[in-house]
Amino acid sequence: MYYGAANAMTCSYRIDKKHNLVIGIGKGIITKQVMIEYLQAIMKDREFDPSYDFIEETKDVTELRLNSIELQELAQVLIFNQESRRARVAANDLSFAVSRMYEAYREQNQTDNFCVFRNKEDALRWINEGRVLRNLPPIELSFDPFASF
Repeated sequence: MYYGAANAMTCSYRIDKKHNLVIGIGKGIITKQVMIEYLQAIMKDREFDPSYDFIEETKDVTELRLNSIELQELAQVLIFNQESRRARVAANDLSFAVSRMYEAYREQNQTDNFCVFRNKEDALRWINEGRVLRNLPPIELSFDPFASF
C-alpha cells in the first residue's frame, strides 16, 4: 500500500503479516497534515493490526515543516497498542534531532514504546527485545524491511 500527499512528500507503508510489522518510509517534505493523513491511511488499512510493531525510515526526508506545537499534537496520536514497539531509523541529523524531540513529547504524555535509531539493525534489536516479552518470534537482523520501497 502506498500513500502520497500533494507534491509535498510521499509517505509509503506496507504491512508485513509474516513479521507482524508495519513498515513505513518518508521522503521529501514532512508537514503535520501529511503525517495525519499517513497515519489515518495506515489505520484504515484492513490489514492493519494495532498489535504489530512499526519501523519507519526517514533518511530521504529533506525538510520538516513542523513547529513544536504541531510536533506535540502529533505525539498525541496513538494508533498502535502500548505494547507494540515503534522504531524510527533517522540517519540524517535533522530527522534524528526532530525525532528525538517527538520521542520526548511522547514520553511526557504516556509510557510509550517509541525510540529513534541511526540504523535498522539497532532498531530491529530493540523491537526484538519487546517481542521476547510478548512471546513473539524475533525478526532476523539480516532482514531489510525497507528493501521493497
